[in-house]
Amino acid sequence: MTIKKLVVMGCSFSNPGQSGITKCWSQSLEERLSIPVINLTQGGGGSNSQMLRGITRYLCNNNITDTAFIVQWTNIERGEFCYDDKQWIQTTWKDKTTNTTNYTDQQVLVREMLHEANAMAYSASTHFWQWIHQLIYLNHIMTRNNCEYFQWHMTGIEFKEILTGVKPIEKDFNLKSITKTVSKTPWLFGNVLKAQPQNFHTVSEDDPHPSNKGSEQLAQMFTAEVKKRGWI
Repeated sequence: MTIKKLVVMGCSFSNPGQSGITKCWSQSLEERLSIPVINLTQGGGGSNSQMLRGITRYLCNNNITDTAFIVQWTNIERGEFCYDDKQWIQTTWKDKTTNTTNYTDQQVLVREMLHEANAMAYSASTHFWQWIHQLIYLNHIMTRNNCEYFQWHMTGIEFKEILTGVKPIEKDFNLKSITKTVSKTPWLFGNVLKAQPQNFHTVSEDDPHPSNKGSEQLAQMFTAEVKKRGWI
């Protein structure tokens, strides 16, 4: 398959301008491939559900002929809640840094209550099972729309620990079978456990986001993956 357009989606690691950088990896990738690269990422801290919603909207509302996707998964415990069916509120209990400028006082209050509830009811098994469903859903909509894609992840330590048995979860999960199913979906470097890029330059020791140089390094990795898959 020869593609004419790439669509990318992720969290803050794929966000243009994150931490003051001047060029995101998607912009560098566009220059390297000489085709349009559309970045759907909306700010930082987004959940995997937010990403899937954005991808689904794009598939439904745009011409996707000869289009491929690059999807970057984030922390599996990140969540969101649609307040009054109008405003999506992030509910990640570990991260309260999300900008609440556009929230009403009531929405801020609801968000704080959800943070507290999620912290009290935290369950690795629940988040992991939801992520498995998200993986399967993504694969389904890509296949149904005849779109090629590959996925990678950042800050995916928890689900890797679950898949490898380091982190115990609810005992009825058959990790061997689940890992086999997950591995059949397309991953960067062809492996779910290796799909987190390493050794790229970050903004600083305290800020793990890719710097301008790091973004170039990621773009180089993804260019090689795109060519390996025969998209260009």
